[in-house]
Amino acid sequence: MPKAAKPSAPPADLIAMLPDYSPALAMSAVYGAMAHSMAVLFENAVATQRQQTLLADLAVLEGIQQMNGLSPQSASAADKIRGSADLAAFETILSRFGRGR
Repeated sequence: MPKAAKPSAPPADLIAMLPDYSPALAMSAVYGAMAHSMAVLFENAVATQRQQTLLADLAVLEGIQQMNGLSPQSASAADKIRGSADLAAFETILSRFGRGR
């Protein structure tokens, strides 16, 4: 049965070198913490952009539903702006996709 190795003391020159490396080790720890913080920041930014895109898509869908008269409340509002040139252009684009009137 082999004997367990006894931990030996570090050599004297290694102990003397430790104060020389401590600023570099501290800076690497700060750099690592900053990199992690930036990763969390970008992750939150992407999640926020995804939510904003979803809200924009829902707003467009609501507008399309109002134009097509899918809800009774939207019929009068759609009739008020029916003569608008922007609305006519938008309906033309929708008709190309087979969704307009």
